[in-house]
Amino acid sequence: MRVAVQGCSHGCLSAIYDSVAQYTQKTSNQVDLLLLCGDFQALRSEHDFASLAVPPKYYALGTFHQYYSGQKVAPVLTIVIGGNHEASNYMWELYHGGWLAPNIYYLGAAGSVLVNGLRIVGASGIYKDHDYRKGKLDA
Repeated sequence: MRVAVQGCSHGCLSAIYDSVAQYTQKTSNQVDLLLLCGDFQALRSEHDFASLAVPPKYYALGTFHQYYSGQKVAPVLTIVIGGNHEASNYMWELYHGGWLAPNIYYLGAAGSVLVNGLRIVGASGIYKDHDYRKGKLDA
């Protein structure tokens, strides 16, 4: 099984799939699984900007909404591990994991799946040493 791995996609899903297609065309090797590790930004519409953990100057809808709406379909099984720059409203709906769109699966806050005998485990978020030991924030 051939696995492609991409970090911090920041909503550029179509560009990533284009790169995978170029690899396949050049090498004649089919990619069976794509892992997207962090900062996926599953923005369904501009309404999701309100829950996106980035400064407004970085708001960009990206291309995920086209896969979410069914306008496009992911050409390869895609597994997403969330980062710290996510549309938290949508990711929270799938806290334990689930399908973000056809052929695009989110592992949840922490999750594990078995794909053709390969165990894939992920924990979403970010580790920052100076924040980790602070403890619980009071609301």
